[in-house]
Amino acid sequence: MKRKNLVISNILYSIIRPILWLFLVVTINPKIVHRKRIPHKEGFIFAGTHTSYFDAFLIGRSTLRPIHFLAKKEIMDVKFLGPILNALGFIRVDRAKKNPGAINSAVEYLKNNKIICLFPEGTINKTEDYILPFKYGAVSLAYKSGKPIIPFAFVGGPKLFNYHVKVIIGNPYYVKTDNLEKENKILEQKVIELIKEGRSYGKRSKKRK
Repeated sequence: MKRKNLVISNILYSIIRPILWLFLVVTINPKIVHRKRIPHKEGFIFAGTHTSYFDAFLIGRSTLRPIHFLAKKEIMDVKFLGPILNALGFIRVDRAKKNPGAINSAVEYLKNNKIICLFPEGTINKTEDYILPFKYGAVSLAYKSGKPIIPFAFVGGPKLFNYHVKVIIGNPYYVKTDNLEKENKILEQKVIELIKEGRSYGKRSKKRK
């Protein structure tokens, strides 16, 4: 990670962020639940559900700090969009390969106390299941970097002009072993519990009515 590129990324992020913030306030205005669980300075990994094309914007609303997303190459290779995402510090991932370069870049960001975000499902979940099976990227990065994971979940069907969307933030926790299958199950369960928590708020509101 070159310092010059990081400075450019932070400047561009600070310019674009207010525009995205205004867009979200007008069109979705998500409620961030447990925002205080997000560290102010430490590097960490955001890992959670993938429910819509707005997900990166929604999780970006949870903190003023720049977030560096792992994005599939199909998006990063788009003619005009790709260069912008690259300048914002997005990390290109080729899902057909092992991506040692992407992993090394992500670990380097984390060790420099930056935020990495990825969606372990790998694609938008259009099923009725709580989640799709998680890929191992989040727990692998956490183990290699020694940085915590902060799980999250979107609840309420993120889409334009739906003002019932919640972003539920989980407690930070560390991946303690190299048993990625076991650690992945732990992460999956933590995210499922956040989804259940988020849905319970809706039930409470209906009971009050």
